Amino acid sequence: MANWGVWVREGTTCEHKIDDQVAHAGKQSAWIGPGTVACYTYSVKVQPGEAFYIGCWARRATPHGVCALKVWWQSPEGKNLPAIPQWEKRLGGAVGQWQKLEMYGEVPQTAGLAMVLLVGQDFTAGDGCWFDDVQCFTIKMD
Repeated sequence: MANWGVWVREGTTCEHKIDDQVAHAGKQSAWIGPGTVACYTYSVKVQPGEAFYIGCWARRATPHGVCALKVWWQSPEGKNLPAIPQWEKRLGGAVGQWQKLEMYGEVPQTAGLAMVLLVGQDFTAGDGCWFDDVQCFTIKMD
């Protein structure tokens, strides 16, 4: 998780840590637990018209709350572009099992950055989710 940031909604709390007890591959994963909402964030430079792929493995502790992979498109200066729909893939299915979340498509015309978000939201005691093995690719289309 080198070079990743953490965001917690202002005025709220949400637990987050690098977990060295649970991992999909390797020895660690990123964990988000009890609280309102938190995200691990990473900014990727992109060019309009490029193909963009983002994927990760995620696992949830309980069926409660939201565990999601998101992309917020931003201008080259880092300003959110609200007119462009965000990408989002939520984790569903079985509790306690690693599942792949992935999305791909074309970078929007006004975007210069893709803000990747690993999201945990609306967790109470005992709830939480883990993220591991994040992959991101851009491919120039000619």
